[in-house]
Amino acid sequence: MPRTGKNNERTEQVLQGRKKPASIAPIHPQAYHSDKVYNDLAKFLSENPYPVLRIHKNGTVLYANKASEKLLKAADSDIGKPAPQEWRRLAKEVLVSGCVAGTEAKDDGHVFALRAVPVVESNYVNFYGIDITERKTLEKTLEKEQQELRLIIDSSPIIVFYKDKEGRFARVNKAFAEALNIPEEKFLGRTVFDFYSADIAQKMTDDDLQIFKTGRPKLNIVEQYESARGIRWVQTDKVPIFDKDGILAGLVGFAQDITERKWAEQKIQEHQKRLKQLASQLTLVEEKERRRIAGEIHDGISQTLAMVKIKLDTLRNSLPSEASAAEIEKISSSVEKVIQETRTLTFELSNPILYELGFEAAVAEWLNDNVQEKHGIATEFHDDGLLKPLDDDLKVMLFRNVRELLTNCIKHAKAGKVSVGLRGIDDSIEVIVEDNGVGFDPAEVRATAGKKAKFGLFSIRENMENAGGRFEIQSKPGAGCKAVMTAPLRDESIKKEV
Repeated sequence: MPRTGKNNERTEQVLQGRKKPASIAPIHPQAYHSDKVYNDLAKFLSENPYPVLRIHKNGTVLYANKASEKLLKAADSDIGKPAPQEWRRLAKEVLVSGCVAGTEAKDDGHVFALRAVPVVESNYVNFYGIDITERKTLEKTLEKEQQELRLIIDSSPIIVFYKDKEGRFARVNKAFAEALNIPEEKFLGRTVFDFYSADIAQKMTDDDLQIFKTGRPKLNIVEQYESARGIRWVQTDKVPIFDKDGILAGLVGFAQDITERKWAEQKIQEHQKRLKQLASQLTLVEEKERRRIAGEIHDGISQTLAMVKIKLDTLRNSLPSEASAAEIEKISSSVEKVIQETRTLTFELSNPILYELGFEAAVAEWLNDNVQEKHGIATEFHDDGLLKPLDDDLKVMLFRNVRELLTNCIKHAKAGKVSVGLRGIDDSIEVIVEDNGVGFDPAEVRATAGKKAKFGLFSIRENMENAGGRFEIQSKPGAGCKAVMTAPLRDESIKKEV
């Protein structure tokens, strides 16, 4: 024990710089070893690049290595003089508590973290410094960046919030607080159940749990809720947040009120629906006008021409001159040609078979006359024979759609064979137009229809959807085309009740 006390005394002398350890003869190995330790300790403390100081309980600086000189100068102190007030206070605190304590000190450009360490059974405290200049610079930079980020987030009109993995709000921006008219601090530590109705809060929580479970973001979440301003729609994107070890820490959400956009979309949809209805009505009005004109041509011009031909034939038979009869024959032939052209025009304007014999007969007749006879393309017509009652408007629309599809086959398909099939399925009619032509890519046709001003297939689809039906195209280059239209049949039971 006496040896230990002596060692402490000599160590203090070394730290104070008042005495250098004397050399001891080699014949005393233990003493030699002790002196070498003191020499090495003195050298280590003196050359240490970090500050090392010793402060007495009365506040006097007992020792300071070279690295501490600037620190003492900056604090207006020196060895043998009172240490800075903060250091003296810390030294007393450490001597009383026996626990390590710390503070910070600066010199001409460096920042040091000073740790005051009590020495057992002594009246002084050792201070050890670590240069934390770089860390402090990084902290300031980080703090500045955080402030800037906070400013950006708070200035954003988009709602931003952060939740921990228990679903509690850890931070929200001003936009969120203003949207719910609740102070920002009121959100901290609370969940959506504190601010929303139970059903909406549960839906939000389910989305959060899915993100926590999968570790994947959930985007474009559209939610509707009641507020003081009425029904509101909000679109939210939620992204999981992971700590540096890759462990899920929570999620960050970005939300914006899209109520105005939703109302605008609804208005656009209503306008589009109205435009479709007007387009369908226009088509029906056009068909009625066609039918009226065709009727007038048939009942007026065609009948008049037929009477003229009869009179010309009668006149020709009564003329004695063969030359005059021949001229009358030519005129009669010309009139006959006009009568045929008028009949063709009448059918093109409005097919009377559609109204007199029905949809099936009109499709079969047009397929035979205008596809097979006129263009030499082989045709097939299939009908299941079931009763398929159609409203006049739908009958007209389906016939025009079939005619449009067959015309496309004639113009573009380069087909050798075309077929049309009709069948009843429950309360609907299915019309299938199929060819073995060159085919096409339906997606490409839809994409380029507007640029090429070709709206035939688009019009068919719009007409069918507006009538409560649907239109599908199955085709690919080199594999022909199959077009399927499905439309609702007329409810005969309602007709009978009425």
